[in-house]
Amino acid sequence: MLKYLLVAITALTTIGANAETLTSAKLDSGQNIIKFEGEFTKGTGKRLYDYAEKTGFKTVSFDSGGGIANEGLNSAWVMETLGLVGLVEKGNACMSACAITMLGAHVVEINGLIGFHPAYLPDPIEDSKKAFEFGQRQGMRDTLFFKEKGLSDQVILAIGYLGDPEMFFVVTDDDDYLRIFEKNGRPYTQIELLSKMWHGKMLSAYKALVERGIEL
Repeated sequence: MLKYLLVAITALTTIGANAETLTSAKLDSGQNIIKFEGEFTKGTGKRLYDYAEKTGFKTVSFDSGGGIANEGLNSAWVMETLGLVGLVEKGNACMSACAITMLGAHVVEINGLIGFHPAYLPDPIEDSKKAFEFGQRQGMRDTLFFKEKGLSDQVILAIGYLGDPEMFFVVTDDDDYLRIFEKNGRPYTQIELLSKMWHGKMLSAYKALVERGIEL
C-alpha cells in the first residue's frame, strides 16, 4: 500500500517506458524543434539543457509517460532558464514528470494531452519511517512547486487527493491549460473537475482513437 499512499520520488505511467531520446526535427512550418521522447531518467535535465544549448532550438516537443519526479523539476528549470517553448503535438502525451516540466516553459502549445498526478513510489521501502519521511519531502517539494508556478488550490487538491498512479488530472488544449492557474480566476465546477480525472485505461483509449483519426 505504500506506493499508493506515499508521495515519493518516482512516477511511472502506462504511457511510454523507454529512456528519453533527444533528436532534431522540423515542424510543417519549417521551424526547427527538439523532439523529446521516452522516460525521464537520472540526468535527463542536464541532457536536455546540453542539447538545447548545442542546437539553439527554442521549442521542445514532448511525448513522454514521465519518470523520475525530480528530473521533471530539473527539466522545468531548464525550460525556464533557457526560455523554451513546450509543445505537445496531436496524438502525443506529456504525463507525470513531463507535465511538471511543462510548468517551466515560457509558452505552452497543447494539441495532445498533459496529465498530472502525485509522484509515488513504484516499489515499497521496507523501512516505513524512511519511506514516510521521503514521501513527506517529495510531497512538500511538489506542492510548493505547484504554488510557485501559480496553480490554483482547487487543481492542486484535485491532483493530490483524486490522483494516484493510474489517475491523472488531464489538460487537453491551450485554453484548458490556462485555466489551471489561479491568476486566470476560472475555477472548475465539481462536475468539470471530476471530468478532468482520467484513468490510465481512458488515456490508452484516447491515444488509440487519435491514431485512428477519430475525433472526440
